[in-house]
Amino acid sequence: MRVLLFLLLFYLPLSAEYVHSKKSLQHIQQGIDKILNKIDQNVHVGIEVVSLETKQRLYEKNAHKLFVPASTTKLFVAGAALSTLGPHFTFETSLLTDGPVKDHTIRGNVYLQGSGDPSFTLNDLEQMVLILRLSQVKEIQGDLIVDHFAFDSFPEGPGWMWDDIHSVSYSPMNALSINHNCLNVWVRPADKVATPPRVFAYPKTGYVKIENHATTGEKEEIPSLGRVLRMKRNTIQVKGEIGIRSDIQSFQIPIEGPHLYAVTLLHSVLKKAGIEWKGKMRVQKAPTHAAVLASHRSAPLSVLLHNTLKKSDNLYADNLFKKVGQIHFEEQGTWKNGSKAVRHHLEQEAGLAISDLVLVDGSGLSRYNLASPHHFTSYLSWLYNHFPYSAELLSALSLAGKDGILKSRFAPNPPNLRAKSGTMAGISTLSGYLQTADGEPLAFSIMINGFTEKAAFYKADVEDPICTFLAKLSRNE
Repeated sequence: MRVLLFLLLFYLPLSAEYVHSKKSLQHIQQGIDKILNKIDQNVHVGIEVVSLETKQRLYEKNAHKLFVPASTTKLFVAGAALSTLGPHFTFETSLLTDGPVKDHTIRGNVYLQGSGDPSFTLNDLEQMVLILRLSQVKEIQGDLIVDHFAFDSFPEGPGWMWDDIHSVSYSPMNALSINHNCLNVWVRPADKVATPPRVFAYPKTGYVKIENHATTGEKEEIPSLGRVLRMKRNTIQVKGEIGIRSDIQSFQIPIEGPHLYAVTLLHSVLKKAGIEWKGKMRVQKAPTHAAVLASHRSAPLSVLLHNTLKKSDNLYADNLFKKVGQIHFEEQGTWKNGSKAVRHHLEQEAGLAISDLVLVDGSGLSRYNLASPHHFTSYLSWLYNHFPYSAELLSALSLAGKDGILKSRFAPNPPNLRAKSGTMAGISTLSGYLQTADGEPLAFSIMINGFTEKAAFYKADVEDPICTFLAKLSRNE
């Protein structure tokens, strides 16, 4: 099974025997150490490389020391999700009612209930309402109620930086998410200098207010967009200057209160479909006896993991984190029980020693997370040798130079490598699998913390050269 798995995911045939000599290990040690000489001695570096065929440790440096892993945390979450939920698991978003449907009228409240689907879109919601319209529903007599209680109401994880929650990579998580919990905004220069540019938003909604303080100038500049939080709920301010000859600029802006955003969009979709409603919008858990009016199922987990790992989507990872906690403990998903459930998977199923591992979210945005290179290589080795869903997880990893977050790396001759990277200010990590020139499969983890330069240097001049060096390695007898 393991050989077939790697033949599927990589290109080269596996060899049977590898050199175990001291000379071979010295060559690896010297080759990697030479690359590491480029790094400032004050920067913290941890590396471990293990042969998946011989179980031999080929290189280690601070392998048991703890580092902030950033997005490589998603590896643990993806494995736990596959183990807990299964590769065919789907999220379900439903329209429910607590009353009868009679004479083209829903004589009760309508509930929009989410289960944590990070891929749910406005188009999916429109298809659900279309089912109501095709069922000849013309009126709703009760309220529109949003049920987002599959998860707790804390959208930000412990240890997230204020800078991060203002960035586009952050979408506030919620059991009822829609359109990635973002608003698409376009800014087009006006026809005259010193006049405001035109601002367009999709979807159109009264839930978000847009304040246009920008102007059109002669220089080729890009305006800035930002949210005003706490003091003005969901106000987007357009500031700065856009050049009169500039192209249209597009932005994705995270929205506070995604569940309220979703039910506001539901109101708009109902109105567009000609379904009358005059009640209130509110938040409440749907009763257990509520009947399903329409529902939408997501793609299976094995497909969703491509967004989680290849695209390193934080919303997907954090929603899966809480979903694993919800299903494992049969209670509302939280940051705390998500952590406990993933740790249970790592310790009880994968057999990892994790007493020193700190795991508080699924995306890796938290600076509280701590893991070692040895944690990652041990887990990767277990996935390769024992995990029943290895093919689903490995196929969701980025292939060097081909797709996902590693598409633009390792040029011009990418190695046979599948991995997950992680990047935050002062942090760069890379953990995954590669094949040597002999076809020997290796698990590796490179973790770099504590630098002040841009992470691009450590990717291009340290991580990529180390992996390329290992990919050219020949230990065949």
